[in-house]
Amino acid sequence: MLAKASIVVAVVFTLAAIAVAQTEKPITDLKMLAGTWNGWYNPLRGGAPVRAQTVIKDDGSFSFHPSGMNMTTGSIALADGKARYQASVGDPGTVVIIDKNGKDVLRFIRRDGTIASEFER
Repeated sequence: MLAKASIVVAVVFTLAAIAVAQTEKPITDLKMLAGTWNGWYNPLRGGAPVRAQTVIKDDGSFSFHPSGMNMTTGSIALADGKARYQASVGDPGTVVIIDKNGKDVLRFIRRDGTIASEFER
């Protein structure tokens, strides 16, 4: 029983450390997102993640380039304190910037809460 309690305590501390190491940053201006981001795309219907790049302009318009797949375009807008995206294909979702160990990480999150893609500058 003591071993199970120790495991639970270890998991709680690990999750707390992850939460501290990944702090969401408020997006107050679309220019914060502008630039070229490189990372991974997680296909909607499963399958292995693929390398991807997204290029975001100051106005929130973007192009998305997953390796071995067709390019997609879209736009990001600020609404109700959140950054929301709509692409030329697929469902809309939200965009967040996470401070992950001192690095900006950009995540596109689907409506169901799954991470569609994750990028670093």
